[in-house]
Amino acid sequence: APGPVENLEQEDLRGRLELALSELPVRQSDVLRWVFGLHGNEALTLKEIGDRMDITPERVRQLRDEAIKTMRTGMPLDTLKVYLN
Repeated sequence: APGPVENLEQEDLRGRLELALSELPVRQSDVLRWVFGLHGNEALTLKEIGDRMDITPERVRQLRDEAIKTMRTGMPLDTLKVYLN
């Protein structure tokens, strides 16, 4: 079982991820949450996400890629820098 320090680090990372995701357009942040299982459940396939959003799996992939690009290039890394080492 994780100790108190690990629990605090996980909570901090979760908060920082939520902050970073909140900077994205809603559709992009939803896609990332589902692709990576950040909504508390298992990760979903592109098809499953597409079915939920009534879009094609290809469009889901595009939204995912756009969101990741934005997070890599258009956001201040201070939010997640401590976890990227």
